[in-house]
Amino acid sequence: MRVSHLNTMLSGGAAIAARRIFDGLIDLGLDGRFHYMKGSSSRPHYEKVEVTQSILTPRSLFESTKKGVKIAIPGVKHLVNRPRGLELFSPATNLSRLTWDDFPSKPDVIHLHWISSLFDYDTFLSSIPCDIPIVWTLHDMNAFTGGCHYSNGCTRFNLGCGFCPQLAHPGPTDLSNVSLAVKMKNLKNRELHIVADSFWLADQARESSLFQSAASIQTIHYGVEIDDFCPQDQAISKRSLGIPPEAKVLAFGAEYKTPRKGWPQLAKALEYIADLEINVVILRFGPKPKGRDVGGKLKVIDCGYLSSRTDLAQVYSAADVFVMPSIFEAFGQVALEAMSCGTPVVSFDSGGPRDIVKNGQTGFLVKSMLPYVLAEKIIWLLRHQEEAATMGKKARAMVEKDFTLPGQAKKYLDLYHRICSR
Repeated sequence: MRVSHLNTMLSGGAAIAARRIFDGLIDLGLDGRFHYMKGSSSRPHYEKVEVTQSILTPRSLFESTKKGVKIAIPGVKHLVNRPRGLELFSPATNLSRLTWDDFPSKPDVIHLHWISSLFDYDTFLSSIPCDIPIVWTLHDMNAFTGGCHYSNGCTRFNLGCGFCPQLAHPGPTDLSNVSLAVKMKNLKNRELHIVADSFWLADQARESSLFQSAASIQTIHYGVEIDDFCPQDQAISKRSLGIPPEAKVLAFGAEYKTPRKGWPQLAKALEYIADLEINVVILRFGPKPKGRDVGGKLKVIDCGYLSSRTDLAQVYSAADVFVMPSIFEAFGQVALEAMSCGTPVVSFDSGGPRDIVKNGQTGFLVKSMLPYVLAEKIIWLLRHQEEAATMGKKARAMVEKDFTLPGQAKKYLDLYHRICSR
């Protein structure tokens, strides 16, 4: 059995998850290939695909329309001058001419991951023989929407999209409606097996108009490298990062440009914490904000971008509590990594996190989305060291039991066998 995995790039959260799935399957002996468009890898089984024409992106659309270039794709005007503060919008139609013929080793199963801009649905899917089953791992909502990656509470993807709040000039036949129709046309009568990374995302997929005829929809949770993301001596980790031994440590991975990631809510929560007489150090990683006060009166240690598992494990292990304040989140890999290092997590009840953050057991799940409630849960863990340590141990035990890479890979391998034995 040969399986081809497709993901647009090698970097980013979805790519990390996709590669963890694929590498785990290779370790189990799968005959597979990981095809990608952006990035570079010398690892065996990884193959870069060459796209014959340039990819259409919102930026290229903007630059092209400024120069007066006309692009023959329906709904182009809807991508220019979109409302501010929104994430990527990826329509089903673009200028990629990737086809089945571009893959020299013809697989028995196609496994899609985060494939935005990798191919044009009409061109690529129509080229795949109808008897080839497709497994699609959902890393966000884009697979079943008209283009958004998170709908931010909009449910029009259940009805066929249109009147999209994330587009300029929304209407009944705007780009979201056209894009979802293209997906429906090309996925109709396909043997399609949907895998979501959380129960919440699986429920969203079941409610969508696109996946009503899917052969199966199930949840397979992400796994993590538990030998790399493991508890380390907190005192040593703090000393290595320049943190005073008596200080309490609050860690988070920040994304300031994406409202969905909840930075405004966390910033307000930090203000509440700063007003209390607690010796707290903020330990943050991710993109550095320009001209933005991260912690107010609190001491902040900025770790910048961290790609090394060793560096990440050190940050997680130094922390007394890890915070993930996303308003919408499909899963939350950073929370899982922190828990694997024995650190309790405080998160909003934003969908996927409820599968891993067990309220009062492995951390706290904040249902109200209010900054002061988020602050209350963080403060409680900072002030109750013994209880926080117990939660951290339970978090590590849960990860060891239910969120390992071999366990994740075996579930996918079982799915492949069920598909191919029909």
